[in-house]
Amino acid sequence: MCAIAAADTAVALSLLKTHKESFLEPIEGALRHAELLYCAIKYDDQSVVIFLLGLPVISDISFFRFCGHTPLSYAIEENHDSLLPILLAKTDKNFALHMAVKLNFLKTKTLLLKQCTFKAKLLHFLELPL
Repeated sequence: MCAIAAADTAVALSLLKTHKESFLEPIEGALRHAELLYCAIKYDDQSVVIFLLGLPVISDISFFRFCGHTPLSYAIEENHDSLLPILLAKTDKNFALHMAVKLNFLKTKTLLLKQCTFKAKLLHFLELPL
């Protein structure tokens, strides 16, 4: 899977388009999708991330799997800023903030607090300044 995401963007997209039906399986497809998404984030491949997030996969972008990271926190911690608008648009920001605080991902927490609006109740629960 990582070989696909690590490939040249045009090659990776061609392979993904050819095999996109395999991502629609409820369990195995979602696992393949998640693995490829993390690999595409690792290689900072914006086109592959956009393609994967556009698939109608039964997958949760907030799911944290890779060393406790969500896809958003992984991109932030790896300094892949070009991916942030794409991932922020698909992420449950409340869950992302909760996990960033719980796992002490300072960069993720700081970025979310700077770029997103949260309810006072959540900020109070997470013991963050209002």
